[in-house]
Amino acid sequence: MAKYNNLTLGQIEAIVNKLGGEKEAMRFLAGTYDPKVVRVGELPVYLECEVGGKSAAELLQELGAADMYITSVARTILESCNLQSEERKVVKFGKATLRELGFTQLPSTEQIIGRILEIGYALCLPGDAPALRLALQGNEDFRFSLVMETIRYQRVGDPLRLSIKTHTEGRYKWLNTAGEGDDIRTERSGNGIRYLDTYAAGLDHEVVFRLHK
Repeated sequence: MAKYNNLTLGQIEAIVNKLGGEKEAMRFLAGTYDPKVVRVGELPVYLECEVGGKSAAELLQELGAADMYITSVARTILESCNLQSEERKVVKFGKATLRELGFTQLPSTEQIIGRILEIGYALCLPGDAPALRLALQGNEDFRFSLVMETIRYQRVGDPLRLSIKTHTEGRYKWLNTAGEGDDIRTERSGNGIRYLDTYAAGLDHEVVFRLHK
């Protein structure tokens, strides 16, 4: 006889969803599930680098000299932002998974932004993306999205809200964009082709943000 025969299938499904899905429920049963949630002041510095004080032309030149691949949309967005208006300073960045931010289901971009602000951290600015991409050029093993306000970009007559992110995979170094939708967008590769996917990699997908305003 089942010990918890008063639970309905719907309630059991709700518990599994709360844990983050079947895979996480199996981790819980195996004793390897550790639901860690980030709170104010708990995050170590992921990276500290200088940002601001450079024009889009200067940053694009540096990215090109470092053999970075810059998509046409990312280039257009950088050129449309007044990047030089932010004073040059050293900024500390934090990094966390969506799970560490307290999410048990894949969140929307707006939910991620709200969570970062709620726990007292700050959003990235457009110039942070190329600065981080340059600072990490010697590291080929990372994949994350920047938590930042979306940037309105006009293409084919339709206003698209885009956010800049950094990404590298293997020998390719990227500065690309991610569309604003019901979820964050990550880049994946299939058969050697890079493309934008509308689904996050999962609750272990990492996002980067400023530790201080």
